[in-house]
Amino acid sequence: MKISFKPLANTDFENLLKWLQQPHVKKWWDTDVNYTKEAIQEKFGSYVDGYKKTGSERKPIHVFIIYFDDTPIGYIQYYNAYDFPRDGYQLDNLPNSLAAIDMFIGDENYLGKNIGSKSLELFLDSHVFTEFEHALVDPALTNSFAIDSYSKAGFKIVSSSSKEQIFLMLRDKRFNNKLENITFNQLAIREPLFHHQDKCGSTKEALLNLTCEGFWEVGASGNIYSRAGM
Repeated sequence: MKISFKPLANTDFENLLKWLQQPHVKKWWDTDVNYTKEAIQEKFGSYVDGYKKTGSERKPIHVFIIYFDDTPIGYIQYYNAYDFPRDGYQLDNLPNSLAAIDMFIGDENYLGKNIGSKSLELFLDSHVFTEFEHALVDPALTNSFAIDSYSKAGFKIVSSSSKEQIFLMLRDKRFNNKLENITFNQLAIREPLFHHQDKCGSTKEALLNLTCEGFWEVGASGNIYSRAGM
């Protein structure tokens, strides 16, 4: 069994149209877009040629299809994080050499098998980190599947946006999975989100995503709070 990456081609548009209509993709990716063959061509046509327009400029974007053995199963792209404006938030106090990554597993038969995290690790080493020193992903606060997958690939939460309902997760080129553990900085980020539902999406799902199995704490009142009681 082998994971590989092939540059996006026009012949991939049929799969893209199918994947982007799948509920597990649609929930997080271009949720307000009703994709058609024409819309796929309009958006992804320039990606085949390695660029995306921002205003009148053409900015590099590197787009690939993820293959498992000989089967196309997903989509992954990377680009300079500072080349494109973010939706509602700024990239403050982050490294200068920074790639932004977007990906999804389109074929539902390959979900829940750690293929996403393994694909991302391979992609970082074979493509992203040949050009950049750091990589960034920005999953929704409630997208526990993506957060778990990114965490397994070595990404750590560095900040959050309550307005945009996202985490910013960063990975260093020199990351060592055997040595890295959750940092105090990550705990400092999660703790206020846990105590203020208005900052984490106001849902039980978002709160559960901020804690691990077996979580409990003693509050200032002396009461004990647990994950099971959320």
